[in-house]
Amino acid sequence: MNEQNVKKRGWVKNVAIIFLAVMLVLTFFSNTIMNRSLPEVAVQYTSSGTITARIRGSGTVTANETIEVDGPSQTLRIESRLVKVGDIVTRGQVLIKLSGSISDELDAAQTALNEAELALEIELINSPLVSNNVARALVAVQIARDGVSAAQRTLADAQRNLTDAQRVLSDIAYSEAAYNAAVAGNNNAQSIRNQALSILTEATRAANATLLNLERAEDYLESLGPPPDKGGTVDPVIYEEAVQKVTEADIANNIAQTTARAAGRDYTLAVESTQPAVDEFIKQSSSRDAWYSANSSVRSAQSGVDSAQQGVSSANISLNSANNDLTQAQIQDEVDGLLDSVTIRELRKTVEEKREALEILQKEGGLSEVVAPVDGKIISIAPGVEPGRNTDPAQPIMTIEVVDRGYSLTISATAQQASRVSVGDSAEVDRGWWGGSELFAVLTGIRPDPQNQPSGRLLHFAISGEDIESGNTLNVVMSQRSENYNIIVPNNALRQDTNGDFVLIVESRNSPLGSRFIAVRADVNILSSDDTNTAVSGALSGWDYVITTSSAPINPGDQVRLANN
Repeated sequence: MNEQNVKKRGWVKNVAIIFLAVMLVLTFFSNTIMNRSLPEVAVQYTSSGTITARIRGSGTVTANETIEVDGPSQTLRIESRLVKVGDIVTRGQVLIKLSGSISDELDAAQTALNEAELALEIELINSPLVSNNVARALVAVQIARDGVSAAQRTLADAQRNLTDAQRVLSDIAYSEAAYNAAVAGNNNAQSIRNQALSILTEATRAANATLLNLERAEDYLESLGPPPDKGGTVDPVIYEEAVQKVTEADIANNIAQTTARAAGRDYTLAVESTQPAVDEFIKQSSSRDAWYSANSSVRSAQSGVDSAQQGVSSANISLNSANNDLTQAQIQDEVDGLLDSVTIRELRKTVEEKREALEILQKEGGLSEVVAPVDGKIISIAPGVEPGRNTDPAQPIMTIEVVDRGYSLTISATAQQASRVSVGDSAEVDRGWWGGSELFAVLTGIRPDPQNQPSGRLLHFAISGEDIESGNTLNVVMSQRSENYNIIVPNNALRQDTNGDFVLIVESRNSPLGSRFIAVRADVNILSSDDTNTAVSGALSGWDYVITTSSAPINPGDQVRLANN
């Protein structure tokens, strides 16, 4: 019995020892065990420094100026269309050719006038009111009509001359932009040549001077006679100094001569490298002179058209005067026959109305072709502007984008962002996935955004470079002025929820089992940001740890472990 009691007490003692050992292990290693189950976070100190924020946006390229090309004011048949959408045209270039210069409206108006005049003449001849005075006035009216016809023929000839002069002008390949570029290139070439020539001149002068010094040193050495070791009587020190001067002068002369030869080669290279720019300037100057000469011919032809139009106006004035004389003669005879008189007055009124309508069409008509009013690019052509179709006087035939006036683009920004940039600042341009040559953007204006007032702004940029097309979407990145901030955090430390922006900072708290690290929310206001960092204000200091990444999602109040613990 006692032996059994002793065995039981031994077993209880062993269990107690094991239990105490396990508790001791758990007590010493509980902190480590618990830390292994916590989310691991990477942290970084907040800092102070400079932020260079960027404004990013995209917009559609638009031309600064477009011109709608009006067709003839009358309905004419299109003989041929010489351009298509996307073509580059020059001022005066023929866009469409028209079949003939007499429109249906003009022909109908002439016919209506002839019929009205015939009806009036028949009524006057049949009227008993016709006297010798009226007959003479009728003859004068016919003569005046013949004068109007002759003046109209002269006007038609003048218009043909103007068309020919405009065609010659359009065949001359001249662009003011190309000429200005050639002038700038020539000026730059001359500047390069002058600079190289100046360097060559100075190097030549220096070479001549060092050669003269060498000759003088050699003459002086020769004047001292033989060296002392060969029987000369000159002081050895003096002779040695003379030899040293010759040596130094020879070295300086070799350097100067080498420099002069290099300058000569550089000058020759400068002349050869700039010759294409000089040749382009000569070519553009020749084209410019030819263009101005042809343009003078166009102005002269236009003056002829103006003069002919004045002739038509003068002939019409004579015709109106003859008609007035006829009217006065008829008034004198209109004593009897009230009914006939009323008929004649109505017919005369009809004749005047038909004549006025004809004159308007004659002034607006006479076109055999439509030319480009400016240099530019065809961006749209009206439906129906095809050979064999008739023109529609009510709508423009096509739209030209004036390339020389440049292109622009607009993006949106906040008022705070706009306050940190200035007109004249440059921006980077990204064409997008299709790529292409480099483009340049310069800020030309800052205006309120009517769609986002009062905090919105619109940034307007001038876009330059090659292969620009209106309608393309471009991405613009613009750097703001750098500013210093007291609190800067990494971008990946920022978080956001319905209550606003915040970061999680790590606070250390003591416990019986050691230090515990707790994620604590700190609300912030974003002041500025760049590609990596963000300046903030709020419940942060310069020595706070902010959480940048974590091995698992965490919330404010969660216990975490640091990546290096």
